[in-house]
Amino acid sequence: AACAQLVAARLGARLVCASDAASEPGLLRRGTLLVVGAPTWATGAGEMRTGTALDDWLWALRRAAARGQLPLEGVHVAAFGLGDGVQWPLHFCDALGELAAVLEEVGGRPVGRWEPRAGV
Repeated sequence: AACAQLVAARLGARLVCASDAASEPGLLRRGTLLVVGAPTWATGAGEMRTGTALDDWLWALRRAAARGQLPLEGVHVAAFGLGDGVQWPLHFCDALGELAAVLEEVGGRPVGRWEPRAGV
């Protein structure tokens, strides 16, 4: 939560908790840019892998998409990853790929870029 608070403060934006967004997926359409932070997948589970409210939110978005709904249609989206690349080198920031796919699936418009660095 501390990183999300720093990003929100830097952008001059409102912070919305994933648990609030999971219970009301349309809540995030109220903004023009959605920035989502994600941890390293570390649980080894096929579903609900972060053990955080992010899991509930992603599944709420997937259910909306399965019903043909696009709760983030037209909203610009960006994602950043956090984690421990030393302890979890095989899973470090794996959440970002899946997160980006879900955000696009429900109508989000990706912005930004990522450049991999050797040894990280």
